[in-house]
Amino acid sequence: MNQVEHVLTVQNKLGEGPVWSAEEQALYWVDIENNSFFRYFPTTSKYESFDVGVPIGVLALRVAGGLVMATKMDSLFGIRKRKHFNF
Repeated sequence: MNQVEHVLTVQNKLGEGPVWSAEEQALYWVDIENNSFFRYFPTTSKYESFDVGVPIGVLALRVAGGLVMATKMDSLFGIRKRKHFNF
C-alpha cells in the first residue's frame, strides 16, 4: 500500500489542480485566491511561487513548452518557458 508523506508547507488559501511535468520532474499547482501558481521539484525540495496578478482557475502544460492558464477575469493566456516569470 502507498504511504502519504507531508513534504512541503505552503500557505495556500485555495490550492488546486496539481499537474505533473515528466520532462521537468516537477509538480505544478495553482493557488486560486492568491493569484499565483507554484512549481515544486521533489528531488531537491525546491519550490517556486509565481504571482500572475489575477485569480487562476486552471493551469495546463503546453506540448510546445510553457503553460496555459484560465483566469477568473474571463481570459485565457499562455506563458512560454523563460519568457515571463523567469521559469
